[in-house]
Amino acid sequence: MDEILQDVTQMELLHIQEYYHSYQPTDDPRIKMRIIQRNYQRTK
Repeated sequence: MDEILQDVTQMELLHIQEYYHSYQPTDDPRIKMRIIQRNYQRTK
């Protein structure tokens, strides 16, 4: 079960990174912060 959850998180992480890269030109720190917080909450 944990492995499956980890895979889902990993896939989501990739998706978030891809999504963020498409908006990279703005380089908004708030977006970065939100992604970091979201990832942190997921690992808790």
